[in-house]
Amino acid sequence: MKCPLCDSDLVEKMEKKDKAVFKGEEVEISYYIYHCEKCDEDILDSESLEQSWRKIWNAYEKENNYQSHKKLKEPRENLNLTQEELATLSGKSKYL
Repeated sequence: MKCPLCDSDLVEKMEKKDKAVFKGEEVEISYYIYHCEKCDEDILDSESLEQSWRKIWNAYEKENNYQSHKKLKEPRENLNLTQEELATLSGKSKYL
C-alpha cells in the first residue's frame, strides 16, 4: 500500500487497541491503521474498525438475547404481524 498523503511505499500495517463506550459500558476495540514512516501519519483502515464494532454489537445482541430482524422476519410474517405490531407485543423497537 502506498501512503495516500505522500505516495511513499514506507507504510506499515499495525493493530491498534483502544477503549470505547458502548451502551454505557467500556469495551475494547481493535482495528488496523497504516503508519507512513516518511510523513509520520496514520491512516485508518475503516473496514477493520467497522468489523470490530460489528463484533461488539453481535456480542451485545447475544448477551441480551436480541434476535436479528432476519431471524424474526419469517415467523413474524407467518403470524401476519407487521414490524410495529411485533414491536408492541415484545416491547422493543419496530426495527427488530
